Amino acid sequence: MKTILRKMTLEEYDAFYEWSIKNHIRELIKENNISEEDALSQTKQELQEMLPNGLSTANNFLMTIKDCSSEKCVGFIWYLYEVANGVQQCFLCDFVINESERRKGYATESIILMEKNAVQSRCKESVLFVANENEAAQKLYANCGYTFLRDLDDGMYLNFLP
Repeated sequence: MKTILRKMTLEEYDAFYEWSIKNHIRELIKENNISEEDALSQTKQELQEMLPNGLSTANNFLMTIKDCSSEKCVGFIWYLYEVANGVQQCFLCDFVINESERRKGYATESIILMEKNAVQSRCKESVLFVANENEAAQKLYANCGYTFLRDLDDGMYLNFLP
């Protein structure tokens, strides 16, 4: 593998948090036809609920994706462990590969590493949400073994059973 996952530094977390806010605001505006101000308020509230202690929030893994040989940061991945319907699961919250680093295998390797970590932590399944219009992500997840779980108006939940 040419990819490693490493816990984010505070500086990396700040950059990721800023990216995550901007990305989520765009999605909310597009999906729900709400104002930028309302989308910002909703996004900040959701992130505060999900990450009340930032990098130190229990059972949340905010990771920098790095290239092994160059030590260069190529993206970020955030996942958490939770019990849902009585099953220990890994939930992929947010994931991005820098635009200049896409189509180089980092995304696939990052998902494989996340899954390996989840299995070591006794997770029985992994779940994620993907938007209907994000065909590239749908293809990536299908190639990583994710299958359809359930539909929503704006996307679908997929799961992976190791």
